[in-house]
Amino acid sequence: MTPRIYMDAPLIPGKIIAMTEGDSHYLKTVLRRTEGAPVLLFNGIDGEFDGAISTASKKVLNIKVGTKIREQYDEVLSNITLAFPPIRHARMDFLIEKATELGVKRLQPIITDFTQGKNFNAAKAFLTCKEAAEQSRRLSIPEIAPIMPLKKFLATVADTNLIVLDERLANSSSSCGLTTGSNTTILVGPEGGFSEPEFSEFARTGAKSMKLANTILRTETAATAALAILGARIE
Repeated sequence: MTPRIYMDAPLIPGKIIAMTEGDSHYLKTVLRRTEGAPVLLFNGIDGEFDGAISTASKKVLNIKVGTKIREQYDEVLSNITLAFPPIRHARMDFLIEKATELGVKRLQPIITDFTQGKNFNAAKAFLTCKEAAEQSRRLSIPEIAPIMPLKKFLATVADTNLIVLDERLANSSSSCGLTTGSNTTILVGPEGGFSEPEFSEFARTGAKSMKLANTILRTETAATAALAILGARIE
C-alpha cells in the first residue's frame, strides 16, 4: 500500500515539502522508501494528493506534491465531540485510535470525581490520531481540546445534544435519542462511574443517556460502541 502522511502544511501541486523527523524515519527506515517512491498526502483542509519522494538523503527527506485525487469532505461524525476521562495508557491509545477511525470531530478529556489518572498527554494523543487517520484513509484528524473538570465542561455544552453513557439516569434507553443533528456530545465515565453530584448535574442540564449493554462496559468499549452506533445511523 502507498503510505499516507498527514501534513500540517498547505498542499499545492508542485510544492516541495520537507518531512518531519518522525515521518522521515517512518518512510526511510521503517518502510525503506527511496527517491521516486509514491506517497499520499492530506492535511484536513485541501483534500488528498498524490506525491513522490524527491530527496531521500541521510538528513533530509522531501516530498513533491502531485495532483489532487480526493476532495475534502466531512467525516461521518463531523459534528460529534467525545468527552472522556484519562484511563490507563494502552486503553487510552485504543479509545483515541478507534474514535479517530470512526470519524469523531473532537476529543475532550475531562476530570470527573472518580477519575484515577488526571494527566493527559496531548502530544501523544495527537500522534495516535495522526497514525489512525493515515491508516484508515480519513482526510482529517480530530481536534484535541485541553483537559478540564467535568463541571466546567458541562457549562460549555449547554446548547448541545449531550448524551451520557450510563444506564442509571432516569431517561436511559437503548436508543437515547441519538440523532444526526449538530453539536452532539457523547460523554463516557471513568472506571468508577459518575458520582451522585455528577448525576445531579446531568439531571439539571437535561442530558440524555444511553444503555449500550446489559453488562458494565469499560470506558474505551462504551465510547467505541456508541460512536459506531451513531455512525451507522448517520450513514
